[in-house]
Amino acid sequence: MTAQSKLGWLAGLFDGEGCIHINRNRAGLSRKDILTDSFRLYAQITMGHIEALDRCVDITGVGSVQKHTVSNVRANDAYCWMTSAHDAESVLKLIQPMVVVKAEEVCIALSFCRIAPWYGGRFRGPKPDTLVDECRKHYWQLRMLKPRWRFYAVKLSKADIREIDRLGLSI
Repeated sequence: MTAQSKLGWLAGLFDGEGCIHINRNRAGLSRKDILTDSFRLYAQITMGHIEALDRCVDITGVGSVQKHTVSNVRANDAYCWMTSAHDAESVLKLIQPMVVVKAEEVCIALSFCRIAPWYGGRFRGPKPDTLVDECRKHYWQLRMLKPRWRFYAVKLSKADIREIDRLGLSI
């Protein structure tokens, strides 16, 4: 199998089973020394076929496969291939030309990487407010693309709704 066909396989698998999200840690909630919100990009695929996920590691050279704990005793075992920060960015760049279903999510994630060069590491000092707001905007834009967004949108706090409005996004 050629390198291009392997990437095509990965892009197809990611389109069907993959997930892109930006994790947000709000300033001062969990740790008082964090002065501004921090963000981290994740790309993952969760499914029941561990061999396919091992192949993701072989193709990309990054990430790890872990057993996903299921809470329902009737559910089958599931496994998750996960990569984050700069590794997630490199994977998304590789598959970007071939994804279809998640094309808009990939674009938002890669745009996030361009505006937040510190997104994957520790940044102790305060970040510029304009950059933090751009990160917040990408965080919300990505969440709004998720299929269950309408379900979560009705449960937003008033502070989240004010933030979304302030950033110029519409629910």
